[in-house]
Amino acid sequence: MKAILINFTLISVFSMPLITFADVKVNGYYKKDGTYVQPHYRSDSDGIKNNNWTTEGNVNPYTGKEGTLERNELEAFESKLSEQQQTDYDINLNSGYSKTVPITTAKDPQAALDALSFEMLMWVDSSCPRSLGPSLWSSCVMREASAASSGKPDLSGLKPDLQAWVIDSCPDSLGPSMTISCLDREKKALINGLPNILYLTQEQKRWVSSSCPRSLGPSLYVSCIERESAALGGTKSDPK
Repeated sequence: MKAILINFTLISVFSMPLITFADVKVNGYYKKDGTYVQPHYRSDSDGIKNNNWTTEGNVNPYTGKEGTLERNELEAFESKLSEQQQTDYDINLNSGYSKTVPITTAKDPQAALDALSFEMLMWVDSSCPRSLGPSLWSSCVMREASAASSGKPDLSGLKPDLQAWVIDSCPDSLGPSMTISCLDREKKALINGLPNILYLTQEQKRWVSSSCPRSLGPSLYVSCIERESAALGGTKSDPK
């Protein structure tokens, strides 16, 4: 019986720090308006809003009261990133790597930067200035580094003039994530070439072309040409 009591006591003693480390006891006190606040427990102060008991989705284990304060969506986004599994990806030769390398979006933006080629590192760095502040900078780096790690899409399947058009439509100043997404979208729009409008009259071609400038970029331009030429299909008279 003594052995059982000793073991129970040891377990209780060694487990107590774990509880007090996570939960903080607050003694009773009076507010400035004279209101007395009863002694209570609160979660340990760690600078993270989303794990506070008073935040939506959490419950105070001592009172059973559900949190009502709005969650910090940026904090939740960073937490989701940190939980992602390590993935392998093939690096485009143009990015400076010639093999498959592991990248993790765990908790450290610096680790994500260290895994990039010098060219991609400079690109991400210029897209995520530290003037954003720690939280926004960290989110920006994780997002842009993840996009940059795969490199830019291969445009060699397009004719040189179409390649130049796609590149001009997706400047690097957009940042890795938006630029690479743009390049993928614009390349896809041109994969089958430009729409055929040979069946239109010269005047109709000029009309459609003036309505769909190439400055729209490949995807919008192709969509515009297809829509406007379809509207003129079978039309025998020229526009006035």
